[in-house]
Formats: sequence, structure tokens, C-alpha cells
Amino acid sequence: GGREGAFLLPSFWMVEAMGLSGDLSGARATLATLMEHMNPLGLYAEEVHPETDELLGNFPQGFSHLGQLNAIFRLEELKRQQEGW
Repeated sequence: GGREGAFLLPSFWMVEAMGLSGDLSGARATLATLMEHMNPLGLYAEEVHPETDELLGNFPQGFSHLGQLNAIFRLEELKRQQEGW
């Protein structure tokens, strides 16, 4: 088989888990790092090679985008809860 990469969808799940565990600043930093893996058009692949940052797998991958959106909305929700909204 070919090279294996890091699946982006579970990486976004990790961002949500970090936020839910109380590490909002770590979650935001991880989200920012993941967002560096979009191509110039803002599209994600299924995986990213951990050493070369090469986009691997299905492209574009809708599940990766869904994971990103869920993580963003979750962190926003947690921020609002902290602020008493």
C-alpha cells in the first residue's frame, strides 16, 4: 500500500475533546494547526502526511470539513458557556 497519513476527522474530534475537558487554549491552538493543512482553496483531504504535510486520501473530503465545522461550533459554544451566555 501507499503511505499512511493522519486522518483529519478524528483530529477535529480531538479538538472538541480538548475543549470539553477544559483545555480551550490548547483546543484553539490545535484547531489553528489543523487549519494550516487546507489547500489554497480551503479544501481538506482525508489525511495529512505527518512529516511532509502532503494531502493524502480522498480529496476533497467532506467529512474533514464537517469535523472542522463541528469543532469550531463546539469551541464557540464552550466559550459562550464560560462567559455566562
